Amino acid sequence: MRIEDIQRIVMICHGKDCKKAGARKLRDCARERLRDHGLRKNTLIARTHCNGLCKQAPVVCLQPANVWLSQTSPRQLQRAIDDHLAR
Repeated sequence: MRIEDIQRIVMICHGKDCKKAGARKLRDCARERLRDHGLRKNTLIARTHCNGLCKQAPVVCLQPANVWLSQTSPRQLQRAIDDHLAR
């Protein structure tokens, strides 16, 4: 992927608490859902360092929609991708 091709970003915190709460599973879920919508080639999935919102783990941010998710389940992430990135 070239930087100029990026149209969307899914940022998933991979701090200690978010990893324990399932961040890796969310990354796989995002990859699959974006692929289902044909968006994988122009969407960056970025693993972030701790965002300081550890009590709300795992934390995800969808850009350019500026949607923040906390205590995110795979199902919530799928719905958010459907609603905010796959329009």
